[in-house]
Order: sequence, then C-alpha cells, then structure tokens
Amino acid sequence: MPYRAATGERAWRFWTIPLPGEKASETWVGNALEHGCGTTWVTGSYDAALGLLYWTTGKSLPRLQRR
Repeated sequence: MPYRAATGERAWRFWTIPLPGEKASETWVGNALEHGCGTTWVTGSYDAALGLLYWTTGKSLPRLQRR
C-alpha cells in the first residue's frame, strides 16, 4: 500500500477482486469470486507522463490440478 512520505498516512488502497455486488463481480463465473486469486506478482510500473501506475495480476482461479 502506498503511504504519504511526509505524514505516513495511507494514500490509497485497491482490491484486485471485487466483492459480490460490486462493479465487475458479475463477470466471475460460478463460485470463482469466493475462491478467486487476483494476487500481484511483480512490482508495479509508473508512467510519469500519464500519471498511471500499472500492476499485473495472477490468474483469477487457484490451480487445482497437478501436472
């Protein structure tokens, strides 16, 4: 989570998986939303020209099958 350097106050928070009823929650099939896994895998990348921070996420379901 990002914090403001001057005050230590949390600047913002973001969840990669919506709660039931939130925007885009209807796109999760079956009970995937209950067991989903939208973790971030690498450090984000900042585009100063656009003022955007990019984070990649893992797949939306845990791997249940062994190879």
